[in-house]
Order: sequence, then C-alpha cells, then structure tokens
Amino acid sequence: MRGFLNAIGFLTIFPLPGRYGYQSNFSPALSYFPLTGLLLGIIISLIFWISSLLLPALVAAALAVVAEALLTGGLHYDGLADVFDGIFSGVKKPEGIMAIMKKSDIGTFGVMSVVLVLLLKVSLIYYLYMHHSHNVFSFIAVLAFSFCWGRWSMVYVVAKYPPASRQGLAARFYSPVNKTRFIIATSYALIGYVVVVLAAQAGGPGLMSASISAVLLIGIKAIIAFLVSFLAAAAFSQFLSKKLGGINGDAAGAVSQVMEVTFLLWSLMMVF
Repeated sequence: MRGFLNAIGFLTIFPLPGRYGYQSNFSPALSYFPLTGLLLGIIISLIFWISSLLLPALVAAALAVVAEALLTGGLHYDGLADVFDGIFSGVKKPEGIMAIMKKSDIGTFGVMSVVLVLLLKVSLIYYLYMHHSHNVFSFIAVLAFSFCWGRWSMVYVVAKYPPASRQGLAARFYSPVNKTRFIIATSYALIGYVVVVLAAQAGGPGLMSASISAVLLIGIKAIIAFLVSFLAAAAFSQFLSKKLGGINGDAAGAVSQVMEVTFLLWSLMMVF
C-alpha cells in the first residue's frame, strides 16, 4: 500500500501524508506506476465524458488534456521539453546536453515538442470518441490505458538503463531489483487491462451477446497498438540512453509521452 500511495504522490498532485514518502530510494513505487496511470486515465476519461455531455466533443477533448496537465503538475511535459531542448541544442557530449536540460527556461524545440504532443492528444482523443461514441466504456478503456502504458514505459526505462547521473532523479529510483519490479508492474498492468476491457465489453454490447471472434479481434487490435507503441518508446529510450550516457527523469517522462501518443494513434488506426 505504501508503494502505491507513493506512486500516486509522485506522479500526481494528489496530496498524501508525509509518512508515505521515501527519503532516499523511490524504487518500491515503480511496481505501482501502471496502476497509478490507469487510475489517472479513468479520472481523465470521466472528465471528458462529463464535459462531452455539456460541450462539443472537441472542447471536451481539450479539457481532458488540460486536466491531465493539471493533475500531473505538467511533470512529463516538462521532461519532454527539456529532452528536446537538450537533444537539438547541437551539443554532442552527454554532460553538455544534460546541463542544457537542467536550465529553468525552455527553448524553441521544447515549446514545439509540447505543442505538437498537446495537439496530437486533443485530436486523437476527439476522433477516438467519435468512433466509440456508441460505447463510451470502450472509449474510456482505450484512453485510460494510454496513461497506464505511458507510466509502464517509465518503469521499463528505469529498469533497463542505468541513471545518467548519481545526483539525478533517476538515481533515486535505481535499485538492483528494478527488473523484478518491472515484471510486477507488467503483471498489474495486464490484470488491469483484462478487468477494464471486460467491463467495457459488458457496458457495451454485453459479454454474453459478443461473439468470440469479436472479442478476439478487440484483443488483437489492442496487442498491435501496444506493440507498436512499445517499439517506438523502446527505440526512443535507446536513442536517449546513447545521447545521455544513461537515463534521467526528463528522459523517462519524454518516453512516457511517446508511448501515450503512439498508443492512441495506433488505437485509432486499428478502427479504420
């Protein structure tokens, strides 16, 4: 329970009692990153759905993205901007790139990366809803799991690559047992996926009335969307690791954004 609460406290702005914080090593919270992302995704999906009852769907999509930024404190968008500023600065050495990433200001490439991701998210959420408007539960499942897999990708990055700096945030998540925590996090994400998809199917056409082939088709499409988004996130994390000589908190946040957007994009492509 402490690890789950600590993951919520780190990944969101929800206030938690101080006794749930880790003083030096945050790695026990990694196991619960996907569940925290799923919880966040469900909340944001409900915000979208309620907004769509009162406002046009496109406005509701924009409000959902605003809600994400507010509920996370813009944590991963900040990392995305820092990464793109550092990578496209023209500096070659890892130390120089990370020095630029640590600056408090934001450059042109950082602004562009955030704006493009925000535009993609708003448009993808809107068109996914348009397709799934007959079954809002199915839409909620897709949107919620974009956040789940995004946080899961952060666990993958931290478990696979060493921290680029001993003083950075990634170093506070480093542990020799992180690979085991990655397996646990993956198990939680898969269990959550099965539960949410079954609930979505029950809320739509119903489990009893749905054919086996229809359920299998949903599963195959979801697997394809996940695999493509994971390959994109894995390739991006490998690229960043070579550039930085390891991984840091900004890089993990940037990878999560790539995973989220790619998952939404391929989920949309699978329905056409």
